[in-house]
Amino acid sequence: MSRLRRLAREGVVVASGQFLNVLGALFLVKVVTGNLEPDQYGHITLALTFVTLIHQIIMGGTLNSIGRYYPIAVEAGETSPFVSASRLMMTINIALVTAISVPVIFSIYKTGNEYLASLTAAAAMLAIFNGVNGAINSVQNAARNRVIVAYHLALDAWLKIVLVLLAVWLLGESSVYVLGSYVIAAALVLLSQVLLLRKLHLSFTTTRHKIAEWTKKMSRYSWPFVAWGGFTWAHFASDRWSLQFFAGSTEVGLYSVVYQLGFVPIGIATNIAANFFGPILNQLSGDAKDERRVQFVQKISRSMTHLCLLITAISVTLAYVLHQWVFSFMVSEEYRSVSYLLPPMVLAGGMFAAGELIALKLMAELRVSAMISTKVLTSVLGFLLNMAGAISFGVIGVVIAQVSYSGLYLVSMLCLVRGRSIKTYSAKSEEVK
Repeated sequence: MSRLRRLAREGVVVASGQFLNVLGALFLVKVVTGNLEPDQYGHITLALTFVTLIHQIIMGGTLNSIGRYYPIAVEAGETSPFVSASRLMMTINIALVTAISVPVIFSIYKTGNEYLASLTAAAAMLAIFNGVNGAINSVQNAARNRVIVAYHLALDAWLKIVLVLLAVWLLGESSVYVLGSYVIAAALVLLSQVLLLRKLHLSFTTTRHKIAEWTKKMSRYSWPFVAWGGFTWAHFASDRWSLQFFAGSTEVGLYSVVYQLGFVPIGIATNIAANFFGPILNQLSGDAKDERRVQFVQKISRSMTHLCLLITAISVTLAYVLHQWVFSFMVSEEYRSVSYLLPPMVLAGGMFAAGELIALKLMAELRVSAMISTKVLTSVLGFLLNMAGAISFGVIGVVIAQVSYSGLYLVSMLCLVRGRSIKTYSAKSEEVK
């Protein structure tokens, strides 16, 4: 009973912090769109695709391996080599980002486009700060310090709002100043992260052999994220970049508002569940060798997926009824012409979130490589759908493409899990015989 009471109290605190995060993310859209024209807002979202590229190809695998292997390291009594290996991997990641970004920024600057160079530089710095913050969040979340994680997520969202308003007031309306505000917010959050991380009393003292062993183990887990990272990024960025090429920056800005208000909130809500239940699933699964523990994880994962789909159905209904009111309250008048696209975008976000919850189960079972073909294939199809949608119908076409891709991704993940479950059941039957 005391365990349930502790989880309930923890859940309330985390939910409150995540609610502030969601509220801050939505209010940030209102603040930014209220101060920038659609084309400038489009420039910010295009720059943020560079941040996502770095996360998908360089940072993402390391961050996931840190979160997954922390409970294993604690259970094995080897947190010191784990922390040292994590620090080494993050140092390599930051060096790679710097080595790639500096020549690109310098090359753009040499062309005379200082505006684009400034956006790229801000995006690179934001990617590094977000990566380090993500690594610390992974450790804190895996250590079940979810209150600290929720606090920093909410702090990041509201710092952005305050700093954007301050930048616009002092410097003027510019996408460079807005993105620069994001960077300063991430840096301030990192400062708080480092101060609170000391409470874990993590040690870096260990042998080189142990560091190499953990680095190899974590790299083996993280490489599939790198393998599909380029494909998933190409799909993720293709909606905005295809609109940029075939329709223009204004269309990118209009689409981005629909995406931020429809796709992102349900994704954040899913992250709430992932941040709360992810460490629990990882601890329950352990090294994924105990079949009873794995089956229990599967049961929890199914319940989470069903709940996500139920929430999606309710959210789509509410979006259909309230889309005009939401846009009149959240964004400036020049963005409101696309409010009718909110319900299908919410549907796309919900189906994709359900697919990601299924992926969470596979990650808990250390079966990340099983997702490579599914991730790559669906991303390629999603990329082609976005291109076709942008060329044929503009913003409407890309929204339709997002719904199609998300439905395809969800079905593919369900088939992947079901197929592997059938194989496992068949193997067991053979053993009984």
